[in-house]
Amino acid sequence: MSTANRVIAHIATLHAPAGLAGSAFMTATIVNLTAEELRVPFYFVQYGTSSAGPEVEVFRSTDGGANFDTIAAPSFSVSRSGGTQDRKTIVLDGGIYAFKMCAGGPYTCTVGVNTVEVLTAYEAV
Repeated sequence: MSTANRVIAHIATLHAPAGLAGSAFMTATIVNLTAEELRVPFYFVQYGTSSAGPEVEVFRSTDGGANFDTIAAPSFSVSRSGGTQDRKTIVLDGGIYAFKMCAGGPYTCTVGVNTVEVLTAYEAV
């Protein structure tokens, strides 16, 4: 019986954590066509309780980055409670993606896209 090890590389932080005013957003993009899998971690700190917490939307391009989907593929929101930190990771196939991170409600929050883990291959052992 043979086993396989994952061969991992890393992409430096896509967007360092930064403050966003209420209802503002920031974007980041990633291009990696040869990856088997991308693990993209998002970081949030919500400072005040709001009716709509921060959220992330993911848009994929299938034409080399000329256009991106108009409907977000996985999207999620995080805790709306004030004074909370959260980290969510999205697992994607290799490709070209744009990420939109939005601050919810009237409160400032901190959002960022940390170091991405890239599965480049499987190595037989």
